[in-house]
Formats: sequence, structure tokens, C-alpha cells
Amino acid sequence: MELRHYQRELIAEINAEFINKKKLLIQIPIGSGKTITISECIKSWILKGERIVLLLHKPQLLNQVLKKFFKQNLSVKVIENKEDLNSSNLFYIISSETFLELKDNMNFDILIIDEVHHYFEDNIYENLIKNLNNKKILALTSTPCRKDGTALGQNQFDVLIKSLSISKLILNASLSDYKIFSSIDEKILEQGNKTIQGTENFKTSLQKINKIEIKDLIENWFRYAYDKQTIIIASNKEEGKKIADEYCASAINAIYIDFEDEDIDIIVRAFINKEIKIIITTNLLKHGYNCGSIECIQFANPNEDFVSYMQACNQALIPAEDKNSVIILDHSNFINKYGFPDDKFNWSLDQNIFKNNSKEENEEVLEEDFFEKINLAIKQVGERDFREICKAEGIEELHGIEKFIYKDPEEEINNDPISLYLRQFERKCISASANIQRFTEYYTALESLGAEYVNQHEKRNLALQWYFKNLSATPSEWEWQRINEILGYSPDWWKYQKSYIHFKKRKTPKNINIFKQKITSI
Repeated sequence: MELRHYQRELIAEINAEFINKKKLLIQIPIGSGKTITISECIKSWILKGERIVLLLHKPQLLNQVLKKFFKQNLSVKVIENKEDLNSSNLFYIISSETFLELKDNMNFDILIIDEVHHYFEDNIYENLIKNLNNKKILALTSTPCRKDGTALGQNQFDVLIKSLSISKLILNASLSDYKIFSSIDEKILEQGNKTIQGTENFKTSLQKINKIEIKDLIENWFRYAYDKQTIIIASNKEEGKKIADEYCASAINAIYIDFEDEDIDIIVRAFINKEIKIIITTNLLKHGYNCGSIECIQFANPNEDFVSYMQACNQALIPAEDKNSVIILDHSNFINKYGFPDDKFNWSLDQNIFKNNSKEENEEVLEEDFFEKINLAIKQVGERDFREICKAEGIEELHGIEKFIYKDPEEEINNDPISLYLRQFERKCISASANIQRFTEYYTALESLGAEYVNQHEKRNLALQWYFKNLSATPSEWEWQRINEILGYSPDWWKYQKSYIHFKKRKTPKNINIFKQKITSI
């Protein structure tokens, strides 16, 4: 598989830092190709004759990890006892418990610690690296901090290397986008309610946030995520089993499992095959267990820590075939407490991640119809300059909003109400422009294939179907107008097509299957 540009850059940075430094901490989101990236590093180290040991914090993950590395054509030896140390392999996998027992007898050059944040939770990290002064250490995690956001410690690592952020991975289509339904703080709800979907109907009383009603979980799931493959995070085993029973009573196939359950592989396989609709758990996602295509995640544990919240959201964002976006049902007020999954957090070796991400009071006085006017202005971005649009709409003071429209990619996004409101619109503007560019390339390729496969009318319809399936099922008005221009229809065609195309039933045209084979490489 060909590496993506950010994976190549990360590999280069790791190898460059290893020249002068020994202990590297890598922040790399789940679903961004961690296995592929690390496999390429391992292959290059093996060619140099270096011996590599990969540490697993839970033995239940072994089968999944082995399958991933076998797909990358890597020969792996699992160390279970002292006798396994005599193998001639250069790449080993070992559990943390076995490593602590055998490390003094092991000969290796590089130690890879996956999901390193768990070792700080269990307070065993210092024991793991004790007397390993001459070894190279590569520690991996998507959340390089402790449960409360405290940094892992500058004295533990020489450098922190950050991969592409979740927000950029979403924009690059490397991760799925998401929609959040939540009951949030009333102040934020008043000023930024259009950022978070469905708040007016979302049933979770904030006054009773520590005792979530199961009937609210079920009612909201039926309203916002019906028939989605769902993982529910419960507070404890007893509560999780009650939730499972209530969903089953509502004719939904649901089951509770723990990460330590013996039949976990069987249950997760049934979930992946859609034989089970809902899994309720307390700890399945926080340990990095791959559950396949998660279409919805429902938080029913108000006491979940920041790291577990982020791990669960990141797992759900892993893309899959026919998966356009993820539904997040937040019954625990995490959006107000921790922020959005794709916020830019202050990852650091020595500072709490929330230090520079604090939610300060928004003291600016906004006009009564400010957000309504801004909404209209943003919808027109692409036709004219944003500042000109705002002036025409009578918006005299922008309150700094223009910096989000013309935002530098590295600039941090704050969690104030204006930022929250604009996040979805900013993403839509960027996505719309990228969608039109991809659509232009696709349709140009269709045009070059010739009429012997399909006529011009069918080409246009096929291109539209491809747009709805792969780019956006609900194009904006600006997108519709650009599509209209690309396809060469009359000026008013898009207004009719907008309300009709989704319901149009068409027979498969002659030779269409051959035609599709011709364009699969586009």
C-alpha cells in the first residue's frame, strides 16, 4: 500500500530524531495508518540488523495486531516465555507482564510501546524503561496525556512528535466526519446551538446528568441513529446489562461485553457482520480493540475521563465502506466538558492540555440577528469575498470571525461560542471547494472514455450519483450551481434537479458495468 504524504513525513521525522535522541513520544490518531507507518519503520530497521520489540498492554489485542502486521508482510515472533528468546527473528511482540519478567535477559535495540498512556495510568512506565538507558524507545498514542489532561512528563521523553491532527484527517477524508447530538450548557446552547445537532429535542436532563435515564438513551437512538451499528459506553457492568436488556425489550439486538470476556472475539465478529446491532461496554474502545465499522457511539457514562472519551471518539471515526459520517450521542455533557473530538489540543510534554484551551467567557456583545446574518454570508462563500458579502448583508463588526474563514492551517481553534458556531461552516466551505475539484476531475475522466460505453446523458447521471455517494448527499446551493456549470445544463436546471435527483429511479444502462470497470482507477 502506498504511503500517504503525512505518513512519509512522520517516518522521516522519527528516523531523524533517533540520530541524537533515545526516547520519542509519537502522537498519532487512531485510524491514520499507524500500523502501516510503524511497519515501514520496522522494515527499515530490520534491514540495518536491529532487533525490535513491540509491547502490548493487553494480551487480548494480540490476534488483531498479528493480523495487521502479517498484512504488511512482516515476520513476527511472539514471546511467551524465556525459551522464545532464542529465536533468530528480529521483530518480536510481547505482553507488558512478560516483558517485565524477561527484559533483563532480552537482547534488543528498539522498544516500541503501543498505547503508552495506559502504562502511566497503571504507574508501571518507569518500571518498563528502568535500566534501558542504551535502548531506543518509540512510544505511541493518540492521546499523549494522563486521564486528567496532565502531560506525561518531559523527564520521560526527549521529544514529542505530532502527526496530522484529527481535523485535518477528516478534511483529507482519512477519517470519517461526525455529527454530535448533545444536551449542553444553556449559555452555549443560546449562542452556538447550530454547531451541535438536535439539541432542542435531545432528552438528557443536565440536572440529573449523573443518573442517565435508559429510556432517554433508547428514545434518542431511535430518533437520531436508528439502525446504526452502535457502541454504548456505560458507567459499570450492572448498568450496562440493564441498558442491553432495555434495548432488547425494544426489539433491538444488543449485548453487554467486557474487554476481559472470553467470547469477545465472537461477539465483535457478530457485530462486524451486523448480526448484533448494539454493543454495550465500559472498556472495549479505551483499550484500542478494533470493532469494525462503528456508525454511532452513545456516551452513557458521565464519569468518563478525557482520554477514554477521545479514544472512543477516535475509534468511531475510523472510515469504512458506505460510512459517510458518525453519529455521536452525548448524554454525558462531554462536549461542554472536554470539547469536540477534532479540536486542536495543546499536546505537550510538560503542560496540561487544557491550559491553553480554557473556555473563557465571551464578553463581546453581539447583535440580535448576528448569527443569522453570518449564516447567510457563509453560504455565499466561493461566489464573492467573505468581507464583501458581510458588508452587503449589513454586518459592520465581524468580531474576529474573518480569521476563521481565512484561517491559517496551524492556527489553534478555540472553544468560544463563535468558534463553536463556525466550526461546521468552515469545514463545509473547505469541503465544498474540494468536492467540486474532485467532481471536475471525475467528470473530465468520464468525458474522455467515449460514447461506445454510455451516452452523454448517462455520463451526467453517473457523475451525479458518484457525487452523492462519495462526496456529499446534500450539496449546498453553491455546489449545485458549480455542478450545473460543469455538466453544461441550462441555468435553472439545478433548482429542479435538487429536489428530484435523490428520488429518481433509473434502470442500469446498457454496458454500464463495463463502463464502471473502466473508471474504477479514476
